Amino acid sequence: MADKILSPFLDVENKPLDTADLYGQTYLDMLSAFQIGAGAKSFKADRDGMWLGANRFASAPFRVDMLGNLVATSAVINAYRKSFTSNIAWTSTDADTASWGAGTLYFADGTTYSIASGNTGNIAATTYVYLDTAVSSTVLQTTTDPATASGATKTLIAIVTLVSGANCAIDVQSGIGTVISGGKITTASLAAISALLGTVDVGGSGNGNGVLNVKDAAGAIKVILDNAGITINDGKLTIKDSSATTIIDATGLVSTANFSNNFVTDSNAFTTTSDSFVDVTNMTLTFSLSRTSNVLIGASVVGRNDNTDTTNAYSVITQILADSTQVGGYMTTPGIYASGGIANTTAATSIIVSLAAGSHTVKLQTMRSGGGTARLTASNPKTLWYVVLGK
Repeated sequence: MADKILSPFLDVENKPLDTADLYGQTYLDMLSAFQIGAGAKSFKADRDGMWLGANRFASAPFRVDMLGNLVATSAVINAYRKSFTSNIAWTSTDADTASWGAGTLYFADGTTYSIASGNTGNIAATTYVYLDTAVSSTVLQTTTDPATASGATKTLIAIVTLVSGANCAIDVQSGIGTVISGGKITTASLAAISALLGTVDVGGSGNGNGVLNVKDAAGAIKVILDNAGITINDGKLTIKDSSATTIIDATGLVSTANFSNNFVTDSNAFTTTSDSFVDVTNMTLTFSLSRTSNVLIGASVVGRNDNTDTTNAYSVITQILADSTQVGGYMTTPGIYASGGIANTTAATSIIVSLAAGSHTVKLQTMRSGGGTARLTASNPKTLWYVVLGK
């Protein structure tokens, strides 16, 4: 014969307790289920939990299982009721006054309160702004005692704190217009703000968007960011390039980091009888630019034409060549007769040229003019140099 499963609430006959039985000890000692009332209008409990309004746990409109999970069609729970949102706008008027506009408090249980505008007056200490429906359902109350702002009929709306040298801070519980004191911002908070930060406006007309001051340990303002720009008062500004090289420090431009340069000098004599330009030995420089830049290029030479014929004009002409293009003026060094023979002359030139990004070569070239032998002397070195004007 198959086992038969009996429901303790449907299949077992009700049995009243003996009046001599003290609190039902005889029957309740090992109780696995019980019922108070009859049918759907009864309270029942078994290993599933406890429930009301149905014969079985799963279909009851009110039930609580053994894990504390509650199912109900409605409930009024005081803590739940005090959860609220608001459209009341708050303003930090000055260092000791906060004000609020008219608005509505919306509580989680559906209750709403229309609140009139108001302010804290001049506060002397941290002030708690709260609703006390036992006093008024439209006017917010204030107190400096946090215990006074707590109670069955009370709901804390905002906390106003004095801030030295600035407008008061307002910690709005669920509204519009929270004003945060700098002292309440933690490093973690700043990291979170930084991660989400978009555009920050500073300055504006009359510096209406605010001014950013950077102070030293003694409180002296070192850097000011306002509608006039950035002002550094005996402060330190360090700017590094993409390779972490400092290009501007507290004393200004770091010349070695901003103006790359090089030169070549040679004391060997160089001669030619060519009537067209030829490269001067050992007088070539090569460099690279990361972007289009202005470059200052220069050279100096000492030389003469060895021709002793005084009836004709003989000289030496030297030029700078930058990537196959002559730049700067020609350096002309004629031979000048003196009592002891032909004297050397000196010539120099320099020019700023714009060169594109990439590799560049500058060199010296020389030639004779009018015949004879062109000579760049050994007694005085010839020099070629360049300076990149900026990075």
